[in-house]
This record gives sequence, structure tokens and C-alpha cells, in this order.
Amino acid sequence: MGDDHTCSPSPPIESANAPTLFQLEEDFIILLETLPELWNPRHKYYTNKYKRQARYEKLLDVYKKIKPQATVEDVRKKINSLRSNFRRELKKIALSKRSGAGVDDLYTPRTKTFKQLGFLYTTETPNYIQQVIILVYNFLTEKKEVLNSAVLFF
Repeated sequence: MGDDHTCSPSPPIESANAPTLFQLEEDFIILLETLPELWNPRHKYYTNKYKRQARYEKLLDVYKKIKPQATVEDVRKKINSLRSNFRRELKKIALSKRSGAGVDDLYTPRTKTFKQLGFLYTTETPNYIQQVIILVYNFLTEKKEVLNSAVLFF
């Protein structure tokens, strides 16, 4: 009696040296950091479409390792997605600080790329400062109204 078992082929074994998706994304972010004209609105070439196009194409070479059929538009979308996720995490941190949470209760970013995207912080700070100023102003205005109504009450 022989074995008539048919074996399905094994999935391809990935090379131990093959970079993971996360490592490829790290490479993308590392290169992005060296190209401030793509993410820093204060950079002198931020509004120069020809310089930006050349930088997008440079990033595209790295991004094609993640998504082989990628286009420059895909690179733009990826940068926008990374920036949006970074902003979202910053907002969560700011909200946890404003809530009066203790140091141990502050929000800790959960995205793997947050620390790597720290270079974006300088471009996000003005909006954060504006939000804090507005919150402080609103808080002080409310306190003033409460004090005025308390004075009128007595």
C-alpha cells in the first residue's frame, strides 16, 4: 500500500535578508526627511513644481519597492497619508495634555512611524500653538463671564 497523498506546493520562502514592508516604509521616510521641499512649506523650493517633481521621482524609486506599479501621484498620496497620520497622533497627544491627565495617562502614539516622522513637527507647531492660544483665550473668556455673573449675583 503506497501513499497517494498529493502535496500542495509550499508557499515561497522569503529570504531572511528581504526587507519587510515596515523597513521599506522606513527607507521611504528616511529619504523623505532629506527632501524638505516636499513637506516643509517654508522651504524655498516648496512652491517650485519642477524641483518638487524631481524629488517625487527620486522618492518614487524607493516607493516602487513597496508598490511596484506606483506613480508620482501614489507618492504624493503616501506623503499626505503619513503627514495626516502624524497630525492625528499629535492632536491626540495635545488633547490628552489638555484633559488634565497625569503624566502616566498621556496618550502614547501607536503608529510605528510616529518617531521617524518627528521632522514634520516643525511644520505642525504653528497650528498647534494657534489652537492652544484659542483654547486659553476661550478658557479665560469663560472665566471672565463666570466672574462677571458672580459679581452681578452678589
